[in-house]
Amino acid sequence: MCLCVYLCVCVCVHVHVCV
Repeated sequence: MCLCVYLCVCVCVHVHVCV
């Protein structure tokens, strides 16, 4: 399950990436 905020910060389990 993943959650994205501001279309930049995405959190998947324990991974977060900003593009």
